[in-house]
Amino acid sequence: MGVAATTTADGVVRVGWPRTAVAFHVDGLAFRPAMGLKTWAAFQATPHGTRLMGDTVVFEDEVNAALDAALTSGIEVTALHNHMLGESPAIFFTHFWGKGPALKLARGLRGALDAQRGAAKGDPSAAYELALDFDRMEAQVAPLGFPQARTEGAGAGLWKFEKNDRASGGS
Repeated sequence: MGVAATTTADGVVRVGWPRTAVAFHVDGLAFRPAMGLKTWAAFQATPHGTRLMGDTVVFEDEVNAALDAALTSGIEVTALHNHMLGESPAIFFTHFWGKGPALKLARGLRGALDAQRGAAKGDPSAAYELALDFDRMEAQVAPLGFPQARTEGAGAGLWKFEKNDRASGGS
């Protein structure tokens, strides 16, 4: 499943996708997976570094792996909760937040999603592929004084933001 990013007028780059392969029931009533099982993440460059925020759908057997990977990478988990009572399988939502270099945040998020995918049993929609429009990101972020560089090699496809002290008046 390819996931394309959208960019808002104020430079927030957002990706999102549903967990489509796992049907769930609430008190015996069947629901389609797209009804409430969506994961999303958003990045925004600021004068003080990139910010990351999002929400992931995790099943009970994925919780520990996903949380461990996120926390190890420096991404803060701000909530772990459920939206429903009596659902089967047990569904949880993790809210996360991070700040720092975009490359570090993107790698941390990727690690958490990879850990979740590794723990997923038979759910191909836990797999994902993010396709970000880096030219559009560059056009949105450049006015903030961040020189951008696309990464090469193993980190290809990730975006790196570095503070430009001259543009911000130095510190």
